[in-house]
Amino acid sequence: ALTNVTIGDGIGAARGIVIANSGNTIRTGFAIVEGNEVENVLGEEGGAIQIFSTDGTSNRFIDAMAIVRNNTIINCNRRAIKVQGDHVFISGNKHFNTLTDAQTLNSAALIDVINSGDVHIENNVLDAILFTGIQVISSVTNVNKVLIVGNTIVANNNNSATPGWPPRSDQRCI
Repeated sequence: ALTNVTIGDGIGAARGIVIANSGNTIRTGFAIVEGNEVENVLGEEGGAIQIFSTDGTSNRFIDAMAIVRNNTIINCNRRAIKVQGDHVFISGNKHFNTLTDAQTLNSAALIDVINSGDVHIENNVLDAILFTGIQVISSVTNVNKVLIVGNTIVANNNNSATPGWPPRSDQRCI
């Protein structure tokens, strides 16, 4: 996958940190991911931090009760933070990217919130060159109770007029 650019035949999901909750388990306190440095997480699903909470019966995610704050993420080739669960607070994280276009062919949003609600995203600094900065999507329910405030999204100090700018058609958040 990383060397032959064929999606689906490679090393698959790679995560730096995963907080997972599934089945009938009920979380009674917040999971906290704080003060970590995650570097060079590469794979078809190369993600630095994933919060995942499901009842195992549908695509709708349930109470994750997680705090992800003050982490430094350097070079992930898919997502910096992937959220699949409700009640998540994401704050003060920093993402830096030195990967090339060829290394990020399967890039997604750096902070990607999927089928989840009651998510607060604030004061993160994201180097979004070759990525979408922040995305909140849902295919199973209306997105609600999402606050995105005070984030800084940059692209390695580049913009579309910069000589040598990567010729990707899906550049966003610049």
